[in-house]
Amino acid sequence: MDERWRLSGLIQLRPLIRISPSHFTFLKKCNLRSILASNQQDAFLPLNPQAILGTILHQLLDDANNGQIKTLEDFNNHLDLKIQRQDESLYSHWINKRHFPLSEKAYHFDIKVKKCWRTISQVILPNNEKSIMNEPYNTSPFGSEKWLESSDKIVGGYIDAIMHLDDKVAIVDFKTGKLLKEDGSGQINEEYKTQLKLYARLFFDEYGYWPDQLLIIDLDGKKHDISFTASECNALMEEARTLFNYINSKIQNKENDLKDMYLIFSSPDPDNCSYCQYRPICPNYWISRQQVPDPRWPNDVIGSIVEKVTLGNGLFHVRIKDRNTNVVSSIRGLNPDWHVVLREDDNDIAAMSLDGDLNMHSYKENRSTTIFAIDPNFVQEILS
Repeated sequence: MDERWRLSGLIQLRPLIRISPSHFTFLKKCNLRSILASNQQDAFLPLNPQAILGTILHQLLDDANNGQIKTLEDFNNHLDLKIQRQDESLYSHWINKRHFPLSEKAYHFDIKVKKCWRTISQVILPNNEKSIMNEPYNTSPFGSEKWLESSDKIVGGYIDAIMHLDDKVAIVDFKTGKLLKEDGSGQINEEYKTQLKLYARLFFDEYGYWPDQLLIIDLDGKKHDISFTASECNALMEEARTLFNYINSKIQNKENDLKDMYLIFSSPDPDNCSYCQYRPICPNYWISRQQVPDPRWPNDVIGSIVEKVTLGNGLFHVRIKDRNTNVVSSIRGLNPDWHVVLREDDNDIAAMSLDGDLNMHSYKENRSTTIFAIDPNFVQEILS
């Protein structure tokens, strides 16, 4: 069995190289998740096909903004190539193969692609025709995918676009996913505002003046103006520097125990953990869901198999005794092609991202469900 299907213990943490404005809010919500992502640690849970499609659509918007897409034919050619490459990557990946082909697994694929082209044809291409681009690229603020960083190199990232709109210098960020808060207020998510305000400060550091406008352009081509002040942008920069130095000082202190750092850096709660691809190896996650019961925690079960049955349709049905509560949970409909652990003799497992079924402590598989074998070192380091 591929050892990637086995949880074996904690992973060493390396210092941050820099903080990206697009990841700063996530870093504040949970240091650990962002540190592992920054360390380029492979995710333990499958990617969301919606997020994969969103990345591709974002790349198409960038391609159009830098002049690579000028016609519908260009758009379709770029789209086909990106989807082909992504499908090849999905098909060969140990855990994301279940999302192949993307066009069938991502919801509203065709609708989102059409919206992307509409934004390109109605917003980006007309602006490209009238943009002021006479200055050399390395001295002009205008362009797409412009790299900006602070003088101390602690904060840096690529801005989607800096445009000249209605005689204003505008920092533009393209968003292909949900923009608004889920509370029904109609307000833009704070993480997106924070991202653009940090970019505004980086723009000031690079060019010596502030942009006139911060804009988000969504997949419908709608422009959302983000208000800002120099003082709040400066405050965010200082906050980012302080957090960067705090995290790296902890990691670089060789006297700090690795598990203690995991506990310090993690901020477990149902909202933070539900979409975290690193939660299988987070000690604080497993501790917190036991100590603070909440129905919003992800449907994850960890324990020992007490029964495993192959059904007539070839799918597995298993019963697992929780290692802490001794509660026995039932999981049905497990695809042996996805869960190679169940084809082995491993008895201790972690079943992640389940759907609730008809009764309490009964679950069923969904396309994100992942099952790992657990070795004794994992139990010692993380669960003890």
